[in-house]
Amino acid sequence: NSGCAADPKMDAGEWARRALGLAPGERPWARLFEEYGTDAPGTRPVAVAPSGPDWVRLPREMRRFSYVGSLMQESFVEFALRQWGLGVFDLMVWGCGWCLEGRYSWRIVIPVVMGGAPVAFQARIVDADRLVLVRSDRKYLTSEWGPRDDPRAECGRPASQLLFHVDAVQPEGEVLVVEGAADVMAWHRRDRGRQPAAVALLGTALTAEKLALVASKRPARVVVALDAEPAATERARGYVKDFRAWDVPAALGEWVGGKDAGSGAELRIV
Repeated sequence: NSGCAADPKMDAGEWARRALGLAPGERPWARLFEEYGTDAPGTRPVAVAPSGPDWVRLPREMRRFSYVGSLMQESFVEFALRQWGLGVFDLMVWGCGWCLEGRYSWRIVIPVVMGGAPVAFQARIVDADRLVLVRSDRKYLTSEWGPRDDPRAECGRPASQLLFHVDAVQPEGEVLVVEGAADVMAWHRRDRGRQPAAVALLGTALTAEKLALVASKRPARVVVALDAEPAATERARGYVKDFRAWDVPAALGEWVGGKDAGSGAELRIV
């Protein structure tokens, strides 16, 4: 971690944002490059090794989706169909589960697989009205990382190093960078081998670690297509510049007919 020694969970990007006095969500790299320039060579970054051994503890209350599901499972399947166009078979293929109890109650749990094995997970609330009931204000919750002997820890890899579906990226192939895991699952709904292979930032932050993971595949081109919203489009433009700064061919993509792949929108390269 090259950020703050006093807070091991604060990465360099967050440290720089606070040091520059930027508002939460603002990206510090563009400001730093603009004010100070960069001596970074025009070479591709090397993928960052995990901060520790990979492991994950999926929620013990989680139940896997199955064809022989309960009536309660139907509530989660109906949400996935309505929100992302994903049926029970899709949810089973991606190893998803659902919870009625615990910290992740009324959430669909989506495992994050990297290197062929789950390393973390993200959980999405199925009904925004339930946020009050579960005492949370966040649609998405990501597994807590830390040492394995910490009972509060759920995985060994921080969110800054998570890239959903990165294993599907082929060397010299094209990559589609989107925001959420559901966007990836919707993009590959009919064809798991569909190109370009989609990867999800699991949010809106393109960290140095995630950029390095993509760049290490030496992609022929990266298309950045975040949600069809003005703020997200502006971030996407910045991410295209970030990739190009590392000599990775990149282009901006936009969604037509919806706000993202999960809504059934069509991708157009700008």
